[in-house]
Amino acid sequence: HQPDFAGPEGRLAHLGVMCADLEAALLAAKPFGVTEMAQGRNWLRLPDGLAVELIQARPASCVAQALAINPRADA
Repeated sequence: HQPDFAGPEGRLAHLGVMCADLEAALLAAKPFGVTEMAQGRNWLRLPDGLAVELIQARPASCVAQALAINPRADA
């Protein structure tokens, strides 16, 4: 988060997040000052300008497997 960022490498403009429960994620996001975007109610603009797309995972998707990954575990 750095609204006045002016570096040469650019900025991330959109982040997609797959959710096990889209409705719960939308409710949880509201207290953080997000605003709904024109693309749909699952597209949220964070206060610093980043666009976040919340995507409902399919029942047979690997969300649980992805959440179980420990990125800090020894390889």
